[in-house]
Amino acid sequence: MKHIAEVHEQSRGTYGWPRVHAELRLGLGLEVNHKRVRRLMREAGLQACTGAVGMAARSATQPTTRPLTGSVASSPWTGRTGCG
Repeated sequence: MKHIAEVHEQSRGTYGWPRVHAELRLGLGLEVNHKRVRRLMREAGLQACTGAVGMAARSATQPTTRPLTGSVASSPWTGRTGCG
């Protein structure tokens, strides 16, 4: 359990059980079952942080970064097809 807590702490709480398991096996060379890592993390209350860090969700009241006026036909990209 001490290795699991160390790996989770070193990741600043961003690693869930799959990454912790991979770090234990590949990084530290420990033979450990993924189900055991999952169970021990759940019992210890260790969870990965979810959501994008540093990215705020745009609310309906916030303005967009570009104006939504004008016609699509006046776009400089009119007539182009495909990707590139």
